[in-house]
Amino acid sequence: MRDLLHFAFEYLERGWPVVPATGKQPAVAWANYQRQLPSTKRVRKWFARRDREYNLAIVTGRFAGLVVLDCDSHEDTVWWQSNFPQTPLVVTTGGGGKHFYYRHSGAEVRNRSRLFGRRIDLRADGGVAIAPPSIHPETGETYRWGNGFCCQLADVPLFDVHWVVTQEPQVTIAPLRASPGETKIRNGFAHIRRIE
Repeated sequence: MRDLLHFAFEYLERGWPVVPATGKQPAVAWANYQRQLPSTKRVRKWFARRDREYNLAIVTGRFAGLVVLDCDSHEDTVWWQSNFPQTPLVVTTGGGGKHFYYRHSGAEVRNRSRLFGRRIDLRADGGVAIAPPSIHPETGETYRWGNGFCCQLADVPLFDVHWVVTQEPQVTIAPLRASPGETKIRNGFAHIRRIE
């Protein structure tokens, strides 16, 4: 049996707000927990109930001090690990991917989806990350921490938002040029008609 309450209190001790989730979606209003921790009484009420067993979500962002990179596939996991700083705080998800936990810098870090055109999502300010020992709603597999869970957040790399800020493709339109012998284009539309 999953001990959700044990893990919920463990996360609270680390200063990470937690909320119950149904599948991958928060099951309660959680906006306040972007700025404060839920009370132990409320957490006990959520996760000690016998009539319904929730998943467990951590509210990411500045208050928690967390940024989570969600890689949905093994291929995307290997790509991220090959291109960006490693963190000891890693979760193996129930869907076959990985969650990489980083320290929040204090500057705004927005949630993003499909980073670099891959199945990689960013969960930070205004986001949540499904955490162990949750059950993946499609596979029935359990989310699990790697060996680094005992490390302190101070030992986790600082997330740099410039890692994921990409430039929009630039479209360059060449200016119309005068035909040989002309000093200027007097009628752009007529010029286009002439060269078609």
